[in-house]
Amino acid sequence: MDARILERRLERERRARAQAESLLESKSTELYEANESLRRTGDELALQSAQLAAILDNALTGICMADRSRTIVRANAYAHRVFGYPAGALCGMNLLSVFDPEDVKRTRAVGLEMADLGNMQGEEMAGRTRTGGIVPLQVSASELYIRDERFTLWIFHDITARKQREAEQARLEDELRRAQKLESLGTLSSGIAHEINTPVQFIGDNLHFLKDAFEDLMGLLRMAYADAHAGTDGDGPDGEEFDYLAGEIPQAVEQSIEGVTRIAQIVRAVREFSHPGTSEKAHVDINQAIESSAIIATSQWKYVASLVKELDEKLPPVFCVPGEINQVILNLITNAAQAIEAAGNEEPGTILLATRRIGDEVEIRISDNGCGIPEDIRPRIFDPFFTTKDVGKGTGQGLSLVLAIVVGKHGGKIHFDTRTGEGTSFVVRLPIGQAVPERTAA
Repeated sequence: MDARILERRLERERRARAQAESLLESKSTELYEANESLRRTGDELALQSAQLAAILDNALTGICMADRSRTIVRANAYAHRVFGYPAGALCGMNLLSVFDPEDVKRTRAVGLEMADLGNMQGEEMAGRTRTGGIVPLQVSASELYIRDERFTLWIFHDITARKQREAEQARLEDELRRAQKLESLGTLSSGIAHEINTPVQFIGDNLHFLKDAFEDLMGLLRMAYADAHAGTDGDGPDGEEFDYLAGEIPQAVEQSIEGVTRIAQIVRAVREFSHPGTSEKAHVDINQAIESSAIIATSQWKYVASLVKELDEKLPPVFCVPGEINQVILNLITNAAQAIEAAGNEEPGTILLATRRIGDEVEIRISDNGCGIPEDIRPRIFDPFFTTKDVGKGTGQGLSLVLAIVVGKHGGKIHFDTRTGEGTSFVVRLPIGQAVPERTAA
């Protein structure tokens, strides 16, 4: 009896042991598989981390992440290169150490409270290098949360090359404008010389006449004086010659004064057109600019057209670059004269120069009754180097320069109305800009 009980107990223990071993083996397998899964997950995470680090460090843009106190907690290799720090040195530094504080304040990208942060896209800011240099950057910033902690993410790239290209482009455009002005002056120089030479010629003739007439007049006066005192019966002064001189001398003087006045007008117009040192904006009398440009262009229009001026006497000054606006007006007057000449009409044409104020803008309208602009070339007339003129007659920069000055430099507008065979009107609108400061009483 006791033996059978012991055998049954032993059998139960054997089965329990077998079950325990089976369970242990099962759990061991599960644990192994779990460990393998964790290892694979760890490997994947390590790979992803390595990939992320490689992406960040090979990105062609700078990336910095800063915490609430503006301390940099992560920065990629590009950021270190831009600011000139060895790898890892940026971490722990304050953002204000690498971004100009004035720029940071201006963009409000970082304030005393992180709540001041607003999403910033493509803002230009100055970066500070390790050696104290300044590097231009284009910066975007946004906020993000990691486990309920707020951070700012700064993404930027060095725009030094772009700034250099822009500076070079500006230099080339300035040279092109100078070349265009020289071209315009070269085209007009012979006409200006003729305009000056004409009054100079008759001034010279009149002065020679005055010299000879004065000598004759003095001779007549001496004869009259001698006769009056000598009481002789000799021939007296010729009354007809005296009357002739009395009439011609004042006329010669008047013509000389007129000639001098015309020369002064031409010289003043040339001076105002060339206007050295006008890279800065100033308050400009547009009506006077039109008067000066019309005088400069006289040789272009006087043989093909007459000028009609409808200038608003109450036109306010416009805040603009004087020399550039003179160039715009000159180019448009020259184009109008050439259009009238191209029309080939027997009768002289008409060029209308008009100004008026429209709200906060001043409008300049230059119209002609010339050949008009053919429909197929209208979309291209403002393109650089586009011209319908023969080789040597123009570079095709006239209207493209007008567009660049009016729209690009002054924030204005330009459009044209044209009818083939009837004429063209160019309308320029310039913002009045800053008001003329009032003079305070002394």
